[in-house]
Amino acid sequence: LEPAAAARCVITGAHTFNFNAIVCSFLEQHALVQLPATGESEAPEVLARAMRDLLADGDERRRIGLNARAALEQNRGATSRTVEMLAPLFKQKPEVSNRMPVKDKVLTSNL
Repeated sequence: LEPAAAARCVITGAHTFNFNAIVCSFLEQHALVQLPATGESEAPEVLARAMRDLLADGDERRRIGLNARAALEQNRGATSRTVEMLAPLFKQKPEVSNRMPVKDKVLTSNL
């Protein structure tokens, strides 16, 4: 995300399961270059080709970088907006039926 904040073109590999939502969003906005899944022996050439293409086409490289920054800005504050939306739910007391009172709470440890 740091390169995107600086409006730099980002290249990622094919395996992005840890941040799939961000990758999908960036790909939809043409804000990222994702390499295809390849075998280990082909990966260096695939990466080198993508870098050569981007180095040869400064306009495309800048366009992707600007799109990346715009995508990042579009999602900025998403966490605080989500917390604002959920906060009222945490202030409500849950309605629970068939509650059994607990008598003589005693915490013990077998350590």
